[in-house]
Amino acid sequence: MNPYLLTNKYFLEVRTLFLCIACFFSNGTFALDLPIRPCSAWNTARKANLSTVVQREWLYGYLTGMSDALKALSSEDVFALLPPNENTVAYLNSYCENQPESSVNQGAQSFFDQIRKRP
Repeated sequence: MNPYLLTNKYFLEVRTLFLCIACFFSNGTFALDLPIRPCSAWNTARKANLSTVVQREWLYGYLTGMSDALKALSSEDVFALLPPNENTVAYLNSYCENQPESSVNQGAQSFFDQIRKRP
């Protein structure tokens, strides 16, 4: 057997174990804020109609990832509570207009927290 494959497999197993442990000890559900996307840049791109589709898909992926992480950590399934993409983007557009010094990531987290609190 190729020793490189064994080393690579070992690395992946260690990395997976590390991620599982990190998720176990984390407090709540979160997504990494790397890189930070400032609301001011979101507003500029939206107003110039530069990347509307990219913004919508990024936001959907971000929220879906947070939903999957929450389900994996606590068996709480909020995916069905996610509104249509248009509503999600409208929320974030409003959030970023009202808080341009904030980050898109914080706005997405705020939206996700509101979804979780719904009955």
